[in-house]
Amino acid sequence: MGKHLKILFLFFILNSCLIFSQENLFSTTLKRGPAIHFVNSASQPNLVSPNAITISWWTDDGSDSIVEYGKTTSYEIGKFPGLSKSSFSFTLEQGVGVQHWVSLTNLQPHTKYYYRIKSNGKNLAPQEEEKGNYYFITPKDQNTTSFTFIALGDTADGNPNQEKICETIDRYHKDAEFILILGDVVYEKSTDPEYGEKYYPLNYYGRLIRHKPVIPTLGNHEERDGTPDQQVYRTHHFLPTNGAKTDERTFYFTYGNGAFFCLDSNLRKEPIYNPSGLHYEWLKKNLNKEDKTWKFVFFHHPMFGVGTEKTRYCEDETCSQVPCAGQKICDNNVEWRKELIPLFIQNKVNLILTGHDHNYQRTYKVNTYNDESATPFRDEENGIIHIVSGSGGKYLRNIWMSPLPDWSASRNGEIHSFSKIIVKKDVLEFYQYDKNNIILDSFTLDLKTNRRTKKQK
Repeated sequence: MGKHLKILFLFFILNSCLIFSQENLFSTTLKRGPAIHFVNSASQPNLVSPNAITISWWTDDGSDSIVEYGKTTSYEIGKFPGLSKSSFSFTLEQGVGVQHWVSLTNLQPHTKYYYRIKSNGKNLAPQEEEKGNYYFITPKDQNTTSFTFIALGDTADGNPNQEKICETIDRYHKDAEFILILGDVVYEKSTDPEYGEKYYPLNYYGRLIRHKPVIPTLGNHEERDGTPDQQVYRTHHFLPTNGAKTDERTFYFTYGNGAFFCLDSNLRKEPIYNPSGLHYEWLKKNLNKEDKTWKFVFFHHPMFGVGTEKTRYCEDETCSQVPCAGQKICDNNVEWRKELIPLFIQNKVNLILTGHDHNYQRTYKVNTYNDESATPFRDEENGIIHIVSGSGGKYLRNIWMSPLPDWSASRNGEIHSFSKIIVKKDVLEFYQYDKNNIILDSFTLDLKTNRRTKKQK
């Protein structure tokens, strides 16, 4: 009897080990994401659909995944199978990962939905599901006249400042409906492993992108990924293809009563931005046809700045002296300004958002003279406010040209920060928050009076 019991016991142990090994051998693990993305309307490619959303995620193998979703954590509406898109190597996991995505349709506008991701019947993130952390709110209807968004640039460097910025946005600014990243999304070369290390973790953008769409523009570091047409960047961001070409370098989308135009400032020296150029013609056509109340243009390199980057005015053309002095253009942005500033003003662009210089800067309403340097001057009647919001995580620059020009309204290079824009019909409220959620700068634009008002902190 004792011998038989020993045999049964050994059989039980071996069988348990085999089952455990099989479960681990065939177990799928969630490696990155999930991330929420806008879906543009099929009939109107510029319109963000209020009835659809895309969810993407990465696993460590090619096993089938599904998304279950609903208005409650019972996920009562149904489930959709995920599609596999592509694979890249991971740095942290030292393996090959597969990207999946699914587009959920027939959703109600501005409605909260919960979701979870499963593979082989297993919930891939049970702890996050229990906390109710996997949810999104669909975009508002196209007729809405109020919305809120965040803008910041030069962000994912994998440091405590980036972590604090993401925490503050997540904790105090849940009302923001989407996030614009103003270039240099991931440092140093925008490689896939860097996305895995510095973008997707939950202490970084992972805590935001599971709820909110992120819409970036190409920065100079995206140009360094070593792949044709920024393949890595395009894989991680589901962007509109309604630009001058379908390469996602330029595009635009409308949200409520706002129109957002993305440009690739890496190409600012190319003839495509001349009046007969492809990108110029695309921009002119679409700026002109859009009748939205608010028009925003965003790209990476500032047209005007008083910081240490080469978009500033310098004493000489070599830009060798810091801080700068004098009023001489020291870069090749002159032609870009000459061509685009009149186009922006003619088509009533309200705000220009940029990054690149690792600090915060704001101009008064500014225009340019028709001279060889496209020299800026303050023009409260017809000019446009330019924002540099490049202090989203990378090291800061706090050196300014001297003397400061009269068109420079505000600047800060001492603490990391981000921009928040609130649109309420004909009024825009702008706030620059530091990483501790303290307001550094603020103003309002009132279209009825064409007035800019400094807000009290």
